[in-house]
Amino acid sequence: MFDLMSQHRTVYAIDLPGYGTSERSDRLYTPRLMTDAILDLGTYIRTKHSDQPIGMCTRDVIDRPSLAVTIRNRQIVTVSLR
Repeated sequence: MFDLMSQHRTVYAIDLPGYGTSERSDRLYTPRLMTDAILDLGTYIRTKHSDQPIGMCTRDVIDRPSLAVTIRNRQIVTVSLR
């Protein structure tokens, strides 16, 4: 999916806090922390691509942080891959 999408758009693949190669500090890993991380990324992307819509793909249909981001920020569209 990443390779296909990146042929036509700028694509960011992220590791949410505590996942993948991201930092694993001593803190609570709450849905709010994940939501804030996604929103922060959206802010960063908006500074680089101000006039482009932002789409977000998740691998789970019940991805609470992604769903919360979609509800809180109507400029981000979420698509589930399952």
